[in-house]
Amino acid sequence: MSKRIAIILSVLLCCSISVLWAQESRSLPFLEINADTRTAGMGDAVMGDTQSMFLYTNPTAFLQQQANFYASYTFGLYPKVNDDAMKYHAFSGGYKIMDNYALLVGFRFFDGLNIPQVGEDMIPMQDIKPMDWSIDLSYAIRISSHLSAYAGGALIQSYNGYTGYTGSATAGIYYRNILIVSGNTGSYSVGFSLNDFGGKIKYGKNGSKNSLPSSLGLGGSVTLPFSKAHKVNAVLATRYFVLPSDAKAFTGGAGVEYEWLERVSVRTGYHWGNDNGYLTLGLGYRLKGISLDAACSCTRDKDLRLFRVGLSAAL
Repeated sequence: MSKRIAIILSVLLCCSISVLWAQESRSLPFLEINADTRTAGMGDAVMGDTQSMFLYTNPTAFLQQQANFYASYTFGLYPKVNDDAMKYHAFSGGYKIMDNYALLVGFRFFDGLNIPQVGEDMIPMQDIKPMDWSIDLSYAIRISSHLSAYAGGALIQSYNGYTGYTGSATAGIYYRNILIVSGNTGSYSVGFSLNDFGGKIKYGKNGSKNSLPSSLGLGGSVTLPFSKAHKVNAVLATRYFVLPSDAKAFTGGAGVEYEWLERVSVRTGYHWGNDNGYLTLGLGYRLKGISLDAACSCTRDKDLRLFRVGLSAAL
């Protein structure tokens, strides 16, 4: 096996292990990173009523907002390894159409590694800089006062010395209703989602085809306003990866958020998976439609800890 092939295999292995613990042979791990900083602090539980980054959490939750437009950005950073640090960027925006419909678009980008490459003659070659990106689109619709659904797709490119392209589809349905707590109006929601189903990705003409990390999601959230000043939000989400068939896995997350005056938020949660459990912590501040959030995944291995900051605006 040539040095070039050995290094490319090392790149794939490094990316897969570094992004999600015990991910086995699932490709494109950046698709599994939570793009929403708020729920990143709540066990990476992304289902239910959310407040930002709706495209990558629950597009139908945007229909419950008073704002007609939103934009969210998240930056994620892993610790340095050999002077390199993997970086994650996500942006999404949405526009509401006549209160019952919404169109959402977004972009995700993941890079940061530089892998030295040596030819068969042992002469150094240009470094390989793996990177992944996706362009995402979703359409949400309110079916009734309690039921809503969404469907969308993504164009995905991945580069590890060779370039591969593929597409994926995502869909979901949610039920939402009000909940009275101490005379104050709260809410709860439950939903089911189909995530990242699509064609296999192939790197180069002679490369093997790899399935997307396709999964089924089930979860929900509850909002408990004990007074005008104090509110507690809780979320629980589970996900079962059905593809690739040799890397099936069950993961989940649960978290809570305390809100004071709908401005300051303190969050915590726990995410579990196959030998991959970690605590999450988060903080948030919101003022006049603009929110700033931060979150950290406290994994046992310090090299796998992901720190995220996010900025969101709604008009």
